[in-house]
Amino acid sequence: MRNRLGLVATRAIANFHSAESIEEHLRAEGQTLHPDLVRLRLNIESELDQADAAINHNDLACAAKALDRAQGFLDRFAARLGGA
Repeated sequence: MRNRLGLVATRAIANFHSAESIEEHLRAEGQTLHPDLVRLRLNIESELDQADAAINHNDLACAAKALDRAQGFLDRFAARLGGA
């Protein structure tokens, strides 16, 4: 489960870096990221934190559910960025 958390977190970080690059470009033009992307990022981070806490408490079922939710949010986040 810890390995799965690492894989999802690594993908999230890569997508967050892409979003930050896009956000810098938008800011230079006086624009901002769409609020849905900001909300999705917060949801991803929250679910990853919940998964980590569940793993630390040996609650693997709860960790799996949190990682499933994180993966779903991450899929939507990546799709909104135009990535995979």
